[in-house]
Amino acid sequence: MVWHRTKRGDQPSGGTGCGYLMGLCLTIVLLLVINGLLVRAFVMRNTSDAVDLRVIQAIQFLAPIALIALEFWIFDRLTRNWHR
Repeated sequence: MVWHRTKRGDQPSGGTGCGYLMGLCLTIVLLLVINGLLVRAFVMRNTSDAVDLRVIQAIQFLAPIALIALEFWIFDRLTRNWHR
């Protein structure tokens, strides 16, 4: 494999590289924190003593992850519609 320098215009414009990956990781961490706080506030407000603690912990773990998947799905749908 031969390494050679490329002009700035030859490089892909976005969606690749370390900067994109770091931005994506920071976005996911930020969404996890916000979703975790929202889910925790909702669960603590609506929890009765009859509910098992394991069920509450499972909800607090899985709900923020499901919300991130939903948020990225919505984002992808909006960006596809925007670029049409």
